[in-house]
Amino acid sequence: MFTRLAVGVDLCSGDRFVAEQLTTANRRAVDQAVLLASQARAALDFVGVLDLPDQVLDMMREDEDSLPDVRDEAQKRLEQLAADAQARGVPTASVHVALGRSWQELTRFVLKHKSEILFVGSHRRSTIESFFVGSTGQKLIRGCPGTVWITRPDRHPGSQRILVASDLSAVCNKAVSIAGEIAALQGAELHVVHALEYAWIKPLEGAGKGPDKLETWRQQRLATAKERLKNSTAGLPVGAGGPPQLHIVEALAEDAILNTIDERAIDLLVMGTVARSGWSGWFIGNTAERILGQVPCSLVVVKPDDFKCPVT
Repeated sequence: MFTRLAVGVDLCSGDRFVAEQLTTANRRAVDQAVLLASQARAALDFVGVLDLPDQVLDMMREDEDSLPDVRDEAQKRLEQLAADAQARGVPTASVHVALGRSWQELTRFVLKHKSEILFVGSHRRSTIESFFVGSTGQKLIRGCPGTVWITRPDRHPGSQRILVASDLSAVCNKAVSIAGEIAALQGAELHVVHALEYAWIKPLEGAGKGPDKLETWRQQRLATAKERLKNSTAGLPVGAGGPPQLHIVEALAEDAILNTIDERAIDLLVMGTVARSGWSGWFIGNTAERILGQVPCSLVVVKPDDFKCPVT
């Protein structure tokens, strides 16, 4: 069960360092975080990062009174959000103001406070398009050690249908567990998809294996995948959405995931990532990163337990 969640709040808007109103993207992230925290009876941290241009910071340092004023304004804005969250059922809400690059400060907060899920908003209304490479969201997915939840601005809080993609690895089993908890809390349908890509078919055909032999192996692999997928979901909490619905799809992983999202009208996709830490982690190399530009729903990305964060 979740005990401590965090939400990154982008306080800047237009020419205001601390805007009176949140953007639609940020409001969706806050609302989703508040909903899950109230459902799980978990503590919720509101983290506002003043990610200001260097020239602005230099000007503020010359005017010693400017920076404290901006910090105080940001603190008050976050306190309003925290008070509203507690009025909506969140047992404990805390506020934190940091100065620096957003993704780095949010990552440092997760490292220090062991946040189980960090919520941030996506500004894209159609897809998480290329996940705006170099943006806060992309860097958090690659560098933040905790689970990151990216909310779509056109999706309301709560999920009716959740899909978790599993390749039956340890991190995907962890993703299945997290998705199961969310589905149980929100009374959502839980779907689990596993793709059989059959990369070995062509080499076997070239080696003279007959179609009967290949079909036998195919059926064996289907049966094995079904059994392993069933075992990976055993013991999940069952909420109002019922037990998990399992899907074995014979297709490329990207196609299996995107087609299932479309066919099942999925609201939230949960995925494990094997992205490496350090410089190598900045290269796209797994299914989670390859399909980011095409996902039309909110997204939760789960890291492996041995993930090494590039931020200290």
